Amino acid sequence: MHIATLYRSLTQPVPLLDPSLLHAILQHDQAEMLDEYIKRTGDGINIPAIQKSSETEPAPVATNDENKFYLGLSIHRKKRIDLAKKNDPNAAGDDDTMDPPLLWRAIREKASAVITYLASERPLAAYRHYASTNSDSKAIFFKRLGIDKGGELEKRLPSWLGWTLNGLGESPLSAAILGDDLNLIQSIAKLDPKLMTQCLQLEYVALR
Repeated sequence: MHIATLYRSLTQPVPLLDPSLLHAILQHDQAEMLDEYIKRTGDGINIPAIQKSSETEPAPVATNDENKFYLGLSIHRKKRIDLAKKNDPNAAGDDDTMDPPLLWRAIREKASAVITYLASERPLAAYRHYASTNSDSKAIFFKRLGIDKGGELEKRLPSWLGWTLNGLGESPLSAAILGDDLNLIQSIAKLDPKLMTQCLQLEYVALR
């Protein structure tokens, strides 16, 4: 928290948003750091892919009148959502060049504390905090969805974080199975038993 505050207090603020930092947080299973990181950056979900796979109005680009720097989300890689389920605006997009959802990345790193965090109400509170304390394009996107109780952000965030099935049948369960960790599989099944049941039923239909 002190380092993040220091970054922001400089004459030319140093952006905290950094893919390598998020990766390190997941790799070292630091749930509390992830919570603070989301509150400070609003990172962790792929807003451009969400906008392309739904009818959500595109977020405006925020600019600073003094230096004309773009303050919105920087996109360095091409995104595709053509493999996402067409009838599910909350489905995660599938793209070889796109990072998987945050939950699946945490499962890949076997970050049990982060996984438990992502199953709680805390990520929603963190994104609400970001939206209420910032005015860039991401914050406006969240606000337009509705950050109050019962708003669209509350309804859609779990699937955006990775608690969902995508068009290829990939899910948190399949990510855990690929990780070859029985304890992790059991833990995820307990965190969202309804989703896990759907995953198993999908596999059953596929096998038949």
